[in-house]
Amino acid sequence: MQIGPNTYNMEREWAQHVVALAKANLIRGKKIAAGTLYNSVSYSINKQTGEIDFYYAPEGEFVESGRRPNSRFPPPGAIAKWAKEKGIPQFRDKKGRYISNDTRTFLLSRAIAIKGIRPFPFFSDAIEQATQQLYNDLEDAIIQDIEDSIDLEI
Repeated sequence: MQIGPNTYNMEREWAQHVVALAKANLIRGKKIAAGTLYNSVSYSINKQTGEIDFYYAPEGEFVESGRRPNSRFPPPGAIAKWAKEKGIPQFRDKKGRYISNDTRTFLLSRAIAIKGIRPFPFFSDAIEQATQQLYNDLEDAIIQDIEDSIDLEI
């Protein structure tokens, strides 16, 4: 059985609202470096079942869930790219000389491994905010679809 057009449109609007809230949370939390995560937040709806799937870039998992203290070192390539995109300046050693980008990457990676990263639930907060609205709208849309299908059969 296929979902009705009213239900589909309501789900589409709700999913767009969730994506907008998640992107707003990323902006509010200043979690945008290159914009990869921001641009990757999207959704798809299965027209047969009405199931909504949300997607975001893999690094979003570390933003959403954080990273435990005393864990493994993060990938150096990802840290180097992030530091460059965020504009983190090179450090100086005790004698005032600039240290290499590789050393900067190592120091940042070590700090993340030791201290961890605090979670920033940009997506789960968006779902939670939008879900309160979903129940009432979904009920109304399903009722309208049932009424429309009854009208078509008569």
